[in-house]
Amino acid sequence: MISHSGRGWLDGERRHDYAAAARAQDEAQLAQLLPLVERLYRLDNGRPLAEQWQEGPCRLI
Repeated sequence: MISHSGRGWLDGERRHDYAAAARAQDEAQLAQLLPLVERLYRLDNGRPLAEQWQEGPCRLI
């Protein structure tokens, strides 16, 4: 039998606390990962990759 006495349920303040904790964890993980990303390139599949690669840093996002 399942007890609905509040244990295990995310209602009211618990739900808001859980959502805030999840957002904080997401932001912390993002802050740790961003410095590891050195280069992101936006590529156009309508143009040859070699041509775009030659453009170098001007294509950085």
